[in-house]
Amino acid sequence: MRALLLGPIALLAVFLVPPVSAHEFWIAPSTFAPDAGDLVQVHLLHGERFAGTPVARQTSMIKRFTLVDGDGETKVVGRSGAAVSLTRAADDDLQVLVYESNHLRNDLTAERFEAYLREEGLDRIVSERAQRGESSEAGREVYQRCAKALLRSPDATGDEVDRVLGLPLELVRLPDAADGSLRAQLLYRGAPLADAGVVLVHEQTPGDLRRLTTDTHGCIETPAARGGTWMLTSIHMTRVADPDRLDAEWESFWASLTFQR
Repeated sequence: MRALLLGPIALLAVFLVPPVSAHEFWIAPSTFAPDAGDLVQVHLLHGERFAGTPVARQTSMIKRFTLVDGDGETKVVGRSGAAVSLTRAADDDLQVLVYESNHLRNDLTAERFEAYLREEGLDRIVSERAQRGESSEAGREVYQRCAKALLRSPDATGDEVDRVLGLPLELVRLPDAADGSLRAQLLYRGAPLADAGVVLVHEQTPGDLRRLTTDTHGCIETPAARGGTWMLTSIHMTRVADPDRLDAEWESFWASLTFQR
């Protein structure tokens, strides 16, 4: 893994926001189209529909935070507690910023947990809790954040639009359909995840929220003629096989993908 050397800069400390108040986490780079050698500021945000609060870089919670290009990975650097991290763009048509967190906790009362599940379209988990007689019990959940942002050189000539990076839950942009429709695939531990909810939103029209469902190949396709910045998000939750190991009954994965087209 290549090292990135940067001079001292002023960095702003911010506070982490609890997940129940807003359920999207994404990467917001200072540019989606850097020239080779450009210094890219990388912001982590938490909120809804592009209205986000900065998430402080917390070194102990980072499992992977890198820029991936055709030659490998470069660590995205920064100080713990900072609002901004940094990386330097490589000389490659396509580069992918990737952030994977360690486990975070989300313990909620029964009422709030049930509301959270319904809000996120996790009706399958609501039903499973009911079948187990747990609907009136508090929800003990651990979750991981699995975020990507696609950077493309202004002079890019290739047709590669994304890379599969092995996240537990991963949204992968696919080449647009012949009619210009936007296409993507959702992978869970490397395999297509069918019948899963995916949300699509444009930065300039956050009120136009599209709730989509993956097909048998884990894919979604939807008309999206407008250019600009888009975000795809998805949440997948599973029952923990060994609750004592994680001190939780449920494990979820929050995936996001930000890009321009």
